[in-house]
Amino acid sequence: MATNRRQLLAGAAIGVASSLLGAPARAQVVRVFPPLAPALQNAGGRQSRLLNGAWEVIVDPMKVGAISPFEGFPPVAFENATPWRDDLVLQEWAFDPGVTLRVPGDWNTQSERLFFYEGDVWYAHKLTLAPVVEKRQLLVFEAVANLAEIWVNGLPAGRHEGGFTPFTLDVTTLVKAGDNVITVRVNNELTPQTVPTRFTDWHNYGGITRAVRLIEVPQIHIRSWCVRLTNLVRRDVQIDVVLAGGGAGIGVRVTLGKSDQTVSGQTDQTGTARLTLRTRLGLWSPDSPELHEIVIEAGDDTVRDRIGLRTIEVSGAQVLLNGKPIFLKGISAHEESLARGGRSFGFDDARQTLALVKALNGNFIRLAHYPHDEATTRLADEMGILVWAELPVYWGIAWENPGTLHSAKAQAREMVERDRNRASVVLWSIANETPKTPARLAFLAELAQTIRSLDNTRPLTAALFGDPRGFVGRLARVVAARRLQESDASQSEKAQLSRFLARVLNKPELINDPAVISQQASMPLEIVVDDPLGDVIDVIGFNQYLGWYYEAPVARALGIDEAVVRRLSLDLLPAITIRAKLAKPVMISEFGADAKSGVRGPKTQVFSEDFQAEYYRRQLTMIGKIPNLVGVSPWVLKDFRAPRRSLPRLQEFWNRKGLVDETGRRKLAFEVLATAYSPDDPYSLAT
Repeated sequence: MATNRRQLLAGAAIGVASSLLGAPARAQVVRVFPPLAPALQNAGGRQSRLLNGAWEVIVDPMKVGAISPFEGFPPVAFENATPWRDDLVLQEWAFDPGVTLRVPGDWNTQSERLFFYEGDVWYAHKLTLAPVVEKRQLLVFEAVANLAEIWVNGLPAGRHEGGFTPFTLDVTTLVKAGDNVITVRVNNELTPQTVPTRFTDWHNYGGITRAVRLIEVPQIHIRSWCVRLTNLVRRDVQIDVVLAGGGAGIGVRVTLGKSDQTVSGQTDQTGTARLTLRTRLGLWSPDSPELHEIVIEAGDDTVRDRIGLRTIEVSGAQVLLNGKPIFLKGISAHEESLARGGRSFGFDDARQTLALVKALNGNFIRLAHYPHDEATTRLADEMGILVWAELPVYWGIAWENPGTLHSAKAQAREMVERDRNRASVVLWSIANETPKTPARLAFLAELAQTIRSLDNTRPLTAALFGDPRGFVGRLARVVAARRLQESDASQSEKAQLSRFLARVLNKPELINDPAVISQQASMPLEIVVDDPLGDVIDVIGFNQYLGWYYEAPVARALGIDEAVVRRLSLDLLPAITIRAKLAKPVMISEFGADAKSGVRGPKTQVFSEDFQAEYYRRQLTMIGKIPNLVGVSPWVLKDFRAPRRSLPRLQEFWNRKGLVDETGRRKLAFEVLATAYSPDDPYSLAT
């Protein structure tokens, strides 16, 4: 640190002198980090030292720890920062034991001044280690949002991008017996090139948001395993085991279930052993979520897991679970805690979320718009809840940027390797609401290929858009004609609507003809999901907000009151038809309407619970008629923070489409959906 201080002071002197000639620009310092270690699967299932708790922090809005204030000089280098001293030493940066943030946890909800903060926060954690002989020390972060640079004892240990997937660092040569310090630069800024991109509709939480573990393993250890039921009738099971630190000829032994079904084999030159066995163990399903212990042994290493055996596949326009059609009765969810607010983590938060799915009579949850905590997918295994797992490829990704594609592929790899043994995970989603462009199609086709190379046992999906602009035009014509037929419409209103129809129909001479108006009023309203990405994916997800977002532009186009348009649109909603151009399974992956908890009013009053409940009733009637429908996951389980949504008194930086509010209070629509998902289904959904 003395050297850094001298360099900084010298840089300041040079900066003063050079200011006469024009000061040089601040320079980004290029740090060289070793590559990440291969991801260690099921880190939470190994004996480990949990590094959670209070970490000391430095909030660094000017990035002085990462960017040199003067050309040719290093940055402040917080990775080597000494503790604060209350004496005459010149010290302008330090970790203070009294300034901490909780790990795991987002910084936004732990400090009011950091609520909207985007930038650098430096974390430091001290630990004492005993001498270690002939073992490897692996440092596992389950998630850091969104960029993490890690040092151990002032030496670079690794760098990771992506805020929702785990990563592993081999710190064997960096730790020492005695006192050690782990330092992490965390940055949550998003750009047009990152995944997700700069603009999202959820809160950009920053921090070390999931658990941190230090794990001691043998030099040759089990890195990952993949268990697949390859033949449903014969109950053939394939098990791939990958070792780290070893090559060919290493013995691997696997025991599956309490019946001691054991198989042994050896690794090939890549350190992989492929083993097969035939079992009579029970199958996993929502009605019977049977899990079986698996024990894997290789050399001095042993790991245990609990897995379910099941098959999931697409056959024609159906999704088959264990060879039988299944209907996915679900809900979409963001990863926000009901207990304390902010980013959720761990089994307690997951249990509260999944308990609400059960209360809805559901069997399915869409974990949007990024990989959620592993605790959620593991608990879904136990509770028998099917899962849609999604990558944060959202809205306007930089489709032609190779670095963006590389990041998406890396996050896909980390998501799949973490969760491919979870029986609950039945769909991999590669994108949400992306534009129909050639660059986007090429990007997502390559991403789909990457996922299928890692796991070809699950269908791929994506949440697509329809044709909102074309539909709005047709809806406006029908609404105009229907309003013209109503006796309470004023003469000025009728004149306005007549002029609109005359313009769009280009038939001014016929516009007052009752037959023409009747024909327009009864015109069928249909949305066809026609997206070239449908050829790439297996299950077509479709997001639609009929009855919510379209009414305001229709009212503007017609020049009449939005409340009138909304009333007529609600009446039309059950008769609207939606179909996919391709003969593939279809899911309504989103629909929804905002409601502020406790706000009551007429069924046409937006932001009221009454409107949201009526909206759900009519949506469910419409959705039940969709051809090839295999599931529904309305938007959204719980109100979630969204800085885009600042409407005073009603939104206040919350998206209010939740069926429960931020405290867990259930809105009226919760019971509407729970009734629709019950065996006695009045809304024509499949059972």
